[in-house]
Amino acid sequence: MNPGASRAGPRFSRTPGAIQRPPAPPGEQTDEVLGDWGFSAEAMAELRADGAIA
Repeated sequence: MNPGASRAGPRFSRTPGAIQRPPAPPGEQTDEVLGDWGFSAEAMAELRADGAIA
């Protein structure tokens, strides 16, 4: 017998079952994320002009 097979699984009865807030709209965090990845403002502007990002 598997030693862990008799353990009960996690219980989530105290975890909120409702969505706390709506998701961020597409593109809202694009500049922040691309900046974190090392993209310059000029590179982001070029991507935006090419239609690659919103």
